Amino acid sequence: MFKFNNKKKKSPSADSAVVFYFNEILDMIDIAKGAFFKENDPFILIVSSDKHEDVLQIINRQMAEETKSDSEEFGISLCLEFDLSDKNDEIKLQKLKQHKSFGSFIKKEDEEIMFYTVLLPHDSEQAAHICSTIMVDVFGNKKNDSVHTEFYDVEE
Repeated sequence: MFKFNNKKKKSPSADSAVVFYFNEILDMIDIAKGAFFKENDPFILIVSSDKHEDVLQIINRQMAEETKSDSEEFGISLCLEFDLSDKNDEIKLQKLKQHKSFGSFIKKEDEEIMFYTVLLPHDSEQAAHICSTIMVDVFGNKKNDSVHTEFYDVEE
């Protein structure tokens, strides 16, 4: 009698697969890449939730000194803002410092306002994953919360 191994093998990419993102964020990142890539136009994408307004700002990388490239290549950056005079923002900043992507952020200070900016991966799912986990881990959203996004054109 033959014995069969009933265990299923994991595909090599199963461990590296992106596990979570808000679909709305992924959709809007894809739209931004499609609409603004060719001309490398500036844009601002604001992500909000029922719990927090204007939580994330996703922008053309060329709009932030921290992520601007000399070759002016297209990319998207995530910008976060924390008002240190606000206790809630101080707590959120501490949570950001515990996030797995924190080491990639570039910090800028302006009086009591702290700005943290990171160049997001070109892969839309990876970019949406980073943004989504920040919404959950830093700002306290739940994975089943609804998020809202809105584009703003920027004139040069």
